[in-house]
Amino acid sequence: ANDRVGGYYAAYTGLKDVGIEQYVINRNTDGKTGSFGQTGDGEVDDYTIGARLKGKIPETSFDYEMEAAKQVGNSGALDADAQMAYIILGYTFDHPWKPRFSFEFDYASGDSDSKDDKRETFDNLYPTNHLFYGYMDFVSLQNINNYHIQLKAKPHEKLNLQAGWHFIYLDTANDNLYSAGRTIKRATAAGADTHVGNEVDLLAQYKLCDYADIHIGYSHLFAGDFLKNTGSSDDADFFYVQTSLNF
Repeated sequence: ANDRVGGYYAAYTGLKDVGIEQYVINRNTDGKTGSFGQTGDGEVDDYTIGARLKGKIPETSFDYEMEAAKQVGNSGALDADAQMAYIILGYTFDHPWKPRFSFEFDYASGDSDSKDDKRETFDNLYPTNHLFYGYMDFVSLQNINNYHIQLKAKPHEKLNLQAGWHFIYLDTANDNLYSAGRTIKRATAAGADTHVGNEVDLLAQYKLCDYADIHIGYSHLFAGDFLKNTGSSDDADFFYVQTSLNF
């Protein structure tokens, strides 16, 4: 009840193959404290001001998407001063399988100094982090630099294949690693490296019939130096089978 969101979201589609969006979102916890790791707890009243551009490059097989946002306001006794940005560049090959190769870079600021009067950790608001920063849900769009290479293909009308590789770094080792649920996944330590690890994601989706799909996925995390510097650092594996029903 003590977590309200308001604002506006505008979209312009008057240009061929180009979409432009702009938004201002206010989050107000009205007496309820929110935690941002290094900066501690405090009532949040911040504004996220951003814009997004998506489209295709004319007369080519390239597509692109980019977004950036600035966050200002208050977080307890601190001033919110955070930002995020991402860019995606893709290319679809002229082949019956429609293979698409893409490169993506995701950035969200972390708190470089826990003793100043600023909260620099980006507030990820109410995200679906699972789809974008690795299927193992180790990271969110907070204190992160994520380099993502992906290849998709459709070898059959009922079969979609996808392979991706994430190279995951902290924006600053002075802040923590945050999970997909926006909680602290691993607290930082003095002298820690920024390299969290590399994650491989493999996914196959098959359409069983008009109303049912099956998903089979496997992911592996190669632990980086940040994990080795701050605690346990074993590699991790994730395997799943999922069925989706559409009515």
